[in-house]
Amino acid sequence: MLRWEEPRNRYDQLFWQAEHFARCIGQGLQDSPLRPLSRVLQNLQVMDEVRRRGRGV
Repeated sequence: MLRWEEPRNRYDQLFWQAEHFARCIGQGLQDSPLRPLSRVLQNLQVMDEVRRRGRGV
């Protein structure tokens, strides 16, 4: 049996996001039912607040 393994890097998980994105586009969706834009934006706001507090601002 032959086996091929790609070298791993920090972007490996982007594969799954790209695959999901392609499926959404293929189904004519403008937003992900699994992770809607509103939730993504909410998470980014939380991350911004964590960074802000980490700087002591």
